[in-house]
Amino acid sequence: MSEKKKHIVGVHQPNLFPWLGYFEKIKQSDDFIILDNVDIVLGSAKAITHRTSVKSQSGLTWLTLPLVKSDSKQINLIEINSNIDWRKDFLNKLTNYYKKASCFEETFALIQKWINIDEVNLAKFNTAIIKKIANYLEIDTPIHIASELSKEYEDKNQRLIALIKAVNGNCYLSGKGGKKYNDEDLFKKNGICIDYIKYQLPTYPQLYGEFLPGLGIIDFLMNR
Repeated sequence: MSEKKKHIVGVHQPNLFPWLGYFEKIKQSDDFIILDNVDIVLGSAKAITHRTSVKSQSGLTWLTLPLVKSDSKQINLIEINSNIDWRKDFLNKLTNYYKKASCFEETFALIQKWINIDEVNLAKFNTAIIKKIANYLEIDTPIHIASELSKEYEDKNQRLIALIKAVNGNCYLSGKGGKKYNDEDLFKKNGICIDYIKYQLPTYPQLYGEFLPGLGIIDFLMNR
């Protein structure tokens, strides 16, 4: 695509306080799309839409949002259970884990503000926080919502192609794991190239011994 300027589009589910690489993907994109109309993953290590990883005195642990039981697994149709006082527990755990972190007071105040938005829809709640963090990190990439851009497709590749075209993109910024799933010929037929993100996670001072990579953005914000 040398004769035409790339318009790079990143796409990802609205995860809860995603890891630092998520925000690097937003930064490397000309437009970024929140994939809110796909099924949530639950009950496995890949379940990161309603929980985020942090570091406690005993190592990696999770902060989890309680969800209302639903017949639908689609992220934008799932609600956070507001009958449970999860915010108090969330903040108490952060205080316990990070009160000795170098940026605790500033970061804690921000998180307290971010999680107290009046929203029970999981996709909208996470998306609002993602936008606030991106703004805090001075990332100005436009962020769009998939369910507002294109009709739904059963085929993952067709869905991505439609979304990329909806924001006038011509290049898809994929994670490395996407090589197993991306139909590169189909993208090419639709005039869309695929770039695989190049990102080296930086190390930073971290509490409690050996550095743990890939934690949610909270750990970075607390320790940066």
